[in-house]
Order: sequence, then C-alpha cells, then structure tokens
Amino acid sequence: MDEIIGGFQFRALCKPENMLIYDAEKVRNKTLLYSPLSIKKIKNTIIPIEVSLLGGGDLTTGEILLERKKYRATGGWLSRFIAFNSMTRPYTFNGVCGVKNELAQLEKKLKIKARYK
Repeated sequence: MDEIIGGFQFRALCKPENMLIYDAEKVRNKTLLYSPLSIKKIKNTIIPIEVSLLGGGDLTTGEILLERKKYRATGGWLSRFIAFNSMTRPYTFNGVCGVKNELAQLEKKLKIKARYK
C-alpha cells in the first residue's frame, strides 16, 4: 500500500516543468559546465525519495544558469525488507525520472554547448 501512495507522490514531483529550470535568454549560445550540486531527501513522503541537482554554470563567469533535477525513489517497506537480489527499488512503478532527453533537445534548440566536470 505504501508504494501505491508513494507512486502518486513521486509522479507529482516528476513533472517536466519541475525538473529543468533555466532562463532561455541567459543560456542561449552559451557553453555550460555541468557539475553535481546536491542530493537531498524529499521530506514528508511515504517512501524514501531523493532529488539530485545538476547545475549548468557559465564557463566564463561560473554563474549557474541551468538546473536539472533527477528524482529517485526507493521501494516501500516490504521491498526494502526483502531486498530481493539486493534491489530496493519500487515494484509498482518506475522509481527514476529525469529530463535527459529534454535537456539534449534544449541544448540543440538554444545552441548550448555542454561540458561535464
């Protein structure tokens, strides 16, 4: 039951408008250096959910111009207890969501060059 409720909470977080934050005019034709910023646990959810934040900083100024979020959920209490094959992922829904494809399309559309740290 906890995974069913957790799935609703997880899907509410996984909306594209929540996962890619940028100002189109600031990032257009820029070279961005992507680096991990933080990993945080989301509070007040029925199952453990964490968000990883990746920042795209201007190569010359270092200012963060783009943020990308990726959410990851762990399964409910039963899947964590059993840990079949050392996996504690949710069994009732896909426990990972992100915007990798959307970021690639945005980079192409706004002519953003990407570098990774």
